[in-house]
Amino acid sequence: GWTGIFNYLRNHLNLAGLKIDVVPTDAMAKPGECQLNVSQYSDGSVYINSCRIFLNKAFIEDPICVAAILAHELCHALYGQYFLQKDNYNQFNNDKQSLEQERMVDLLVFMHRIGGFQIRVSRVKHITLGYFDQEAFDRMFVIVLKEIKKRRKNNTT
Repeated sequence: GWTGIFNYLRNHLNLAGLKIDVVPTDAMAKPGECQLNVSQYSDGSVYINSCRIFLNKAFIEDPICVAAILAHELCHALYGQYFLQKDNYNQFNNDKQSLEQERMVDLLVFMHRIGGFQIRVSRVKHITLGYFDQEAFDRMFVIVLKEIKKRRKNNTT
């Protein structure tokens, strides 16, 4: 079920130390949503306390859709850990639908080699669960595969 997919992706992304709740819901139009609970240190830097991911129940029976949605939403936590700073803290909290942030999250999905789920959903279901179009997803996937092959080849020689 979706909990196994969640646990796999959470471990793959090294997020086991972060408190993350997943809440299946039928009260949203989007496939998923990530809400970060963020605090500030006394020096003004920010950190993530916890994360709550809402997963649209309309997709919950399809494991590939669930994996694509959770991959994207979990990458919001990665984005928060690595790119959230004092300067953009308020923007992040007040503008969750910022196209730049969402596209960066989509890019993180591919950089962490879990973009294949988005590719499969878009090819089989003819829907894009992200903020790039099909052509951009396909291009990112090809670039990542080429880089993986190149690194594997260099490591064996």
